[in-house]
Amino acid sequence: MMRTVRTRRVLFALSIAAMFTVACGSTPTQPTAVKEAVHSAAPAPDPPTAPTAPPADPGPTPTPTPAPTPAPTPAPPAPAPTSTLYVATVASEHWYGTAPFSSPTFEVQRFADHVKIGTLDLPIVSQDDQSWFAADEGRTMSWFVVGTQWTFTGSVGQAAGSLAPR
Repeated sequence: MMRTVRTRRVLFALSIAAMFTVACGSTPTQPTAVKEAVHSAAPAPDPPTAPTAPPADPGPTPTPTPAPTPAPTPAPPAPAPTSTLYVATVASEHWYGTAPFSSPTFEVQRFADHVKIGTLDLPIVSQDDQSWFAADEGRTMSWFVVGTQWTFTGSVGQAAGSLAPR
């Protein structure tokens, strides 16, 4: 038991000594005197005088070289209108005046949105895998194709026949 009391006293004394060292070491024990700032009365510097000789010419200043710009990419060429050429053969015809296409055979050029038949250019109104129908705006002329057979009707007359891809 004697040892425990002695150990406690030693630990207590060490902790007091540590606090005393930290407390005394961190702040001064006496106040320090405040020194006043001393202002010196130095004479003002003389204003700068104009230079007597001009400075040497450093030469032309280099201009920065602009970064090279990439060459513009050329615009892709306009796609040629894709079309399918057909040869039409007339099997029967009846005209009231001048025929809009020649017979017995003539060329038909089909585009995605219109068809050229001789001197006529008719917009395609309806189409699917096996047939297509083209007519002018007033529906005074129409061209109808089913499979390999065609029919033309209009105010100028009518005709029918077969159609084969070229």
